[in-house]
Amino acid sequence: MALDERIVKIGEYEVNLGSKGNGKTVLLLHDISPNSSMKDLEPLFVLSSNHMILAPDLVGFGKSSKKDEIPNYKVQANVVSELLDRVNVHEFSAVGLGWGGQICIQLALMLRKNMASMVLINPTYEKEQLRHL
Repeated sequence: MALDERIVKIGEYEVNLGSKGNGKTVLLLHDISPNSSMKDLEPLFVLSSNHMILAPDLVGFGKSSKKDEIPNYKVQANVVSELLDRVNVHEFSAVGLGWGGQICIQLALMLRKNMASMVLINPTYEKEQLRHL
């Protein structure tokens, strides 16, 4: 099942955003492996039958902007936060795979009132993040 894709300009970055469905928003964030993209979470696209799925290619991956260095998880969280604002999402649940889980944790710290729930699949994290959750 493919998502509808479009490029959204966020500051200096172009973010490829996949979306599909209707209902409550579920944000899907992929890992940091060299060839990672939103397609890593394709088995979860089936959730679009009763949710709005948003799955960006993080900066440096897939069809999003490529830079000399991949921005760290804090920068990625800021970009995703701005992306959610740009597409008028004010409440969402998030699923993060690996490094995407660390970005989810950072989003939870930044957007506590907006994140309804979070599922982390083998996440990376910093101890400092967990102390603030």
